[in-house]
Amino acid sequence: MSGNDTQAKGIGPAPILFVAVGCRAEQTVAAFAETARGLTVPVQGPFAFLSMDPAGRRVAAGHWTWLSDFDIPACSQTNGLSEESLSATVASLIRTLHSKEPAADANLPGRVRMSSYILIDLSEAGSVDRALPAMELLRTGDPAHDMAIVALTGRTAASGRELDDLWFEAWTRLTARLQDDLLAQKIYLLDGRDAGGMWFERPEQMDQFAAQFLLHHGVTCRGPLRQNERRRITPQESVLNVCGSFGLRAIHLNLPEVIRRTAQRLVHEDLAGLYQEVLAEERRRHIDEEAQKLVERIESIYEAVSQARPSDADEPDAAAYELVVRNKDACEAIGAAVGRICGRAPLASLSHLLKCAEPRLRCLLTRQKLVERQQVRSRAAEVLRRQDEQTYQPMRVWLGKTEDAWVDRFTPIGQTRTQASVSRPAGTTAWRFGLLFLVMGFVGLAAGLLSEERVFALGGALLCLAAAVLATQPTGWTTHSRTVVPEGCDVGKAAPVVSYRKRAPLWMRSLAIALAGCGVVAVAWSLWPDLWTVATALQSGVAALLAVIGVSVILTGPVQVRADQPKCEEAPDHLCPPFWTWRAFGLLCLASAWLVLCLRATSPLGTDASLRWGCHGAGLVAIGVAAALALRPRVGRVRLIERIPKVPEPLAGGISIPTRENDLIREVTAMVQWIDRLTLDPRQALLRQGMSDATPGREVLFDLLAADWDRQLAEAFRQTLRSRIGQSLRDLALEPKAWAQCVVRHLQDPQARSSDLGVLFTLEVVKVWVDSLSVADLAACVRPDAERLSHLLDRAAMPNWPAPRVAPEVGISVAAVGSALWGALSPLTRTAGPAAVVRRDWDAQTNDVLILHIVQGLTEGWRGYPALPGQRREPRRLDAADSTLSPSEQSSSAAPQGT
Repeated sequence: MSGNDTQAKGIGPAPILFVAVGCRAEQTVAAFAETARGLTVPVQGPFAFLSMDPAGRRVAAGHWTWLSDFDIPACSQTNGLSEESLSATVASLIRTLHSKEPAADANLPGRVRMSSYILIDLSEAGSVDRALPAMELLRTGDPAHDMAIVALTGRTAASGRELDDLWFEAWTRLTARLQDDLLAQKIYLLDGRDAGGMWFERPEQMDQFAAQFLLHHGVTCRGPLRQNERRRITPQESVLNVCGSFGLRAIHLNLPEVIRRTAQRLVHEDLAGLYQEVLAEERRRHIDEEAQKLVERIESIYEAVSQARPSDADEPDAAAYELVVRNKDACEAIGAAVGRICGRAPLASLSHLLKCAEPRLRCLLTRQKLVERQQVRSRAAEVLRRQDEQTYQPMRVWLGKTEDAWVDRFTPIGQTRTQASVSRPAGTTAWRFGLLFLVMGFVGLAAGLLSEERVFALGGALLCLAAAVLATQPTGWTTHSRTVVPEGCDVGKAAPVVSYRKRAPLWMRSLAIALAGCGVVAVAWSLWPDLWTVATALQSGVAALLAVIGVSVILTGPVQVRADQPKCEEAPDHLCPPFWTWRAFGLLCLASAWLVLCLRATSPLGTDASLRWGCHGAGLVAIGVAAALALRPRVGRVRLIERIPKVPEPLAGGISIPTRENDLIREVTAMVQWIDRLTLDPRQALLRQGMSDATPGREVLFDLLAADWDRQLAEAFRQTLRSRIGQSLRDLALEPKAWAQCVVRHLQDPQARSSDLGVLFTLEVVKVWVDSLSVADLAACVRPDAERLSHLLDRAAMPNWPAPRVAPEVGISVAAVGSALWGALSPLTRTAGPAAVVRRDWDAQTNDVLILHIVQGLTEGWRGYPALPGQRREPRRLDAADSTLSPSEQSSSAAPQGT
């Protein structure tokens, strides 16, 4: 074996040209570019890429200095690929690769040989015919460069059997053409099935596998892989001698499996005595009582938590539904119970405690589930009642209204929105002008009486009547649309506020009438004549009669009434507009009464003239105040709504509402499931445990190094435990606190799937030890077996091609070891052997071992396929049936031909 002892700072220079012909070939190069970006070291090229489709309709080319910049370029020509354009493109790429001089380095040769990889998709017709002219141009442009052909069969588990004849026919034509000319030094066939019969499931896996071949054979491990590689250097040599394939296998460190198998070894060798201990009957009764107390304590803890949680608590996240024990009080109670009973015979005592606690926990779980089921039924009944109240009853009401249509099964279309009329509210501006005119009328009336000008008195009175009319303006109706509100719904701010004219309250009306009456009496007394005659009495009677008629008509006259006006309950004290014909008649009567009175009335004179004038003025003021109070505009506000039957609510969800799962049910279920996975009979657990050297299906990297690696790690663990705490594993297993911490930790995070309590305990201790070591220190605890490693490396990776008739003539194996494991495996690089162990310095982020295997030599052909061109036809090696059957028929034959 050989390998590098220092970590490389970079790879290159390595001028490489990639030519892809066919769809799968281009997908392989794309996967190669994606994989190359994950390298942790720079790779210097230059690199070039040429892509062609088998039909010759498009071509794409590009070149880059560093591998991290490698990408699939866009198509540069789509109108057909001529021989001249292909020749110019190839010549340009060759000149570009030759023009990129490598950096000055005394350890590098003066000139680096150019390499090329020709990827051909054999599953597409015409790929071989399209690739051969490009190969000839490459060989003509640089006769000394190293050319390798990578042929892709395209076969996977998802492909049909008709592909067998297609790729084999293309492969036959390719090898026949390469036998005639010295174009390629080596040929690699990559198939979807390896020599052991394992298939790739999808074409993408095949693309990734071929990309790994390009990366490792062309960039990362080109030195070790090409060192003993066979090359065709003369046209007389058979091309089948350089036909080969590639195998790849990654072996992971798998620390969880390392910890598990080391723990099993320690339990088998150090803790076997704990499995033989037997409990006395009194001890069993004591543990049974402890189990009963523990279950009762757990029940009380979760009941307290359930009562303390508010009913409207937020919904838990997804992590809250994991079957783990999260309650700290419950974990403390379990830890305390385990600590009390593990003082003697800890393994047997703990097993008996869990055995006694399991049926009690199941009873608690069943009882709580019954309570929860009753609560769910109550919630379901409540939901059904609410659905009947909110959906079914309103729906029955609406279904009885046959004139209404339905938008959907829950939304009826009611009648159109109705209109409502309210009295127009009076404006404060008209009221203020009315008061002004009223004052002016009173002034004119007083001036007329003072100057004994009847015209002024009459004009002032008429102006007062006009002021009363003006103060009430405007009058009439306004129409508004009612807002439809279903029953049971709050109006809120959905309906707008509408203003209307409001009647004065009763006490204010009474006050205004009283003031007006007092004012009339005072004015009448001031104008009372000293001498009554028949004419005076008649005049006064007519004026009084007309005044009474006018006032009665104005106060009690009919008003306008509309059918759509709001009711008294909806708009209290609503004042309807008057009929102005009746209002005008009343005002006319008042005007006539004042006219009759003014014809014969005299000014207040006599011995008590001052008193009369005072009464006259006071009466006018009282009448004015009464008019101001009676005519003052009052505005009422109302929301005009129309109540309709309750609208059915759509049914949302099922008959039950999602509820938060009870913590007791979830966490006690986690306890029961954890106990169910355990083997609670220590003797049976010891018999089941066994100590095989390897567990099938769980591969560990240390299996390559030594057959007894778990025994070596167990010994290293014992030495570390003695040096750190001065105790053995058995001494540690006799501490009750350690068992309590182990049980609680596994209930809180049940990742380990072992059924043995002793193994679970040891897993915790070994995991702490492994976590304290680096991967290099852990690997240093294992003494590698060079002979075993060399033997396994030669057989680890199966080449991906059909099974050959005989063993390949050339086999090259390389093991790429991660940086963390290099210190432990570096001594193996100086041991003689066919495989090479190299440092995986191009990817410092992994500790896996990558095994690369290359085989060459196909002189005898494959099993189940006819003879290849140029192959020797020996009767003892080839039966006549091989040459008569088609490849698909022979691959399905029961007994393969040859050896």
